[in-house]
Amino acid sequence: MNESELEEQLRSLRPVAPAAALQETIARELAHAPVAVASSERETESIVTRILHGLPWAIGGAAAAVVVMIVIEQPGSRAVAEKAPEPHNEPANEEVATASLEFRAETPSHEILQAVEGEVIFAEQEEPTRLVRVNSLERRTWLNPHTGAQIAVELPREDLLLVPVAYQ
Repeated sequence: MNESELEEQLRSLRPVAPAAALQETIARELAHAPVAVASSERETESIVTRILHGLPWAIGGAAAAVVVMIVIEQPGSRAVAEKAPEPHNEPANEEVATASLEFRAETPSHEILQAVEGEVIFAEQEEPTRLVRVNSLERRTWLNPHTGAQIAVELPREDLLLVPVAYQ
């Protein structure tokens, strides 16, 4: 069998008609399906009806924002309402006070979260370099040896590096 005979046979093939039960099932489901609104009917809506349609959601969001603002306490409001602590009658020990404020820095740690290679840059009179974006997290801690208190700071960083490309 050559190619032309195969093509002739493929052209002569016709799809089989669907079964009657399948046609009835499709007709029943289409009868109960909701009818979509035509785009021309949507375009005839006025701007006022479009605004009024979203108005209840906007009012609800504004009301929720007001409730949240009332419920959440402002950071500075408590400090104004509280009285200043009364001084103790005990003699002040300056050595204890200064010792409690001493913090010693510990070795910082550096954690690389992600490194993404970018495009190759061809600068004039320089070798080609690849742009690499490095996202990292730097942690610094301070420890008070007398009280055991610890202060920790995490600094997110994003560095752009130019790495030379070697073609071999």
